[in-house]
Amino acid sequence: MPETDDMALLRDYADRKSESAFAQVVGRRINLVYSVALRFTGNGADAQDVTQAVFVILAKKAAGLSPKTILTGWLYETTRFTAMNFLTGKTRRQARELEAHMQTMPDDLKTENTWQQMAPLLEEAMTRLSEKERTLIALRFFESKSAAETAAVLGIQEWAAHKRASRALEKLKGFFTKRGVTTTAAGIAAAISANSVQAAPPVLAKTATAVALAKGATASASTSTLIKGALKLMAWTKAKTAIITGAAVLLAVVGGTVIYETQKEPAAIVMSGPAEIKVKWAAGKKYAWHMDFDQSTEGKSPGQPQPVMERTTWTQDINVSVLKELPNGGRQSEFEFVDEAMEAWWSGRTIFSFDSAQSPAVTKSNDFSVLGAMIGTHLGYFTGADGTVQTVDGVDKLTARISAVGTPQQRHLFNGLFGWGAFTNYFSFGAGTPDRTVQVGESWPAKFDVANVLGTFIVKAKFTFKNWEQHGGHQCAHIEETSRVLARSFPNAAGALITIQQGKASREYWFDPELGMVVGDNENSDVTYKITTRTQKMTKEEHTKIQWTLVDVQ
Repeated sequence: MPETDDMALLRDYADRKSESAFAQVVGRRINLVYSVALRFTGNGADAQDVTQAVFVILAKKAAGLSPKTILTGWLYETTRFTAMNFLTGKTRRQARELEAHMQTMPDDLKTENTWQQMAPLLEEAMTRLSEKERTLIALRFFESKSAAETAAVLGIQEWAAHKRASRALEKLKGFFTKRGVTTTAAGIAAAISANSVQAAPPVLAKTATAVALAKGATASASTSTLIKGALKLMAWTKAKTAIITGAAVLLAVVGGTVIYETQKEPAAIVMSGPAEIKVKWAAGKKYAWHMDFDQSTEGKSPGQPQPVMERTTWTQDINVSVLKELPNGGRQSEFEFVDEAMEAWWSGRTIFSFDSAQSPAVTKSNDFSVLGAMIGTHLGYFTGADGTVQTVDGVDKLTARISAVGTPQQRHLFNGLFGWGAFTNYFSFGAGTPDRTVQVGESWPAKFDVANVLGTFIVKAKFTFKNWEQHGGHQCAHIEETSRVLARSFPNAAGALITIQQGKASREYWFDPELGMVVGDNENSDVTYKITTRTQKMTKEEHTKIQWTLVDVQ
């Protein structure tokens, strides 16, 4: 059942005291809560006490839960807090005993019984993940939801759910490997999906419902102690978050360095009224971005029976780490290439294809494989107070590396993609933002230069704050742009004259004022070129779609 159904049932219980609605929620979720409690406590009786306590807490807090609460994540976190009262060293002893046992086992036996090895360690491993990652793992593998269903619950795109799940599984793999459990990320996913949720004792759902509806009045002494301890721990965690957040604000005001990052809920934004549209790269943060590029061209020349059709797709994952603020008000940042994939078709036939996730090696037989030389490369960015890029360090070193490993064709491809100031353009998220507060419905003009392999285009644009929208789990100002490229001509190295006959673009982006960042950016452009050589004239129509998505902020 969708998460919204569960929250609607809880609202029905909170507003109308519907015991049947609450009982439905318990029935759906009891196996998840019991299984997590059982792994924490290692004892069925203790796990039943924890489970009852969790649902008593849910009954007490039902009226105060936001309709946007992801109940799977809330129940998982509450079970963790409640079970912490049982942590008297049992879990750590189990982990140490298992690790010592693993040291005495032959290597060929260590890969057997993966779940038996993982189970005593799983909840400790889950504590090493962020709350968002734990929620995703619980949805995706504990509850066996598909990637599409998980993405829908979290309000993100499906590929982002895949990416986050992969990162979380790699973290779990690292934890298990250090403790002698040798398996793959896929093996962890399979083991968790198959074994992480066990059926609770049949009578427990009825008992837990009855105790919860009585708000714990009929609970045993041990369960009552559990409830009080868990509520105190939850309250302390919330208070600690507030203290650290307040300290961070104070330190920011007096110019100190904030060394804590808290996972507080974003402040609610009134979905109407003005918004401050100002990009704020926060020092100490790492922004993970994903780019999708799709370009198709159609070339026509007199006497040619059929147009030449070409298409290129390109996906890219990058990280931008903001290292520190500079005395001039700007930022020093580090830019990292994480993944690259590109494919090209000519007249319907694939001519080149490359994916660094499959093989990052540069091969002379595949021009696109030159992108593999970029994986792991770090560039240094220095921006001014207005966000404009002043210096990019490391480009010469990267270019030299490409020249050393690539063929002439590969070097030409690299220069075509990155040799015209493209690295500077990477920091243009939010280009055209007015850096001030604007009203819904307000429009403003902008004029700026855009670097291209041909040269520099002059673009005249009009931006409009259309409305407030939810986008990727963020409450955003939705901005639309319409623009046109001013006609220009560019001579190229081969002696041809390339003239822009017409060029127009439409773009929309979503800006989260709370985060101070664009979280999504979609652009569509259509440009018609006229190419004149000594012997012929040709018209080329180019259609490009570019999508940028902010995947994560750490």
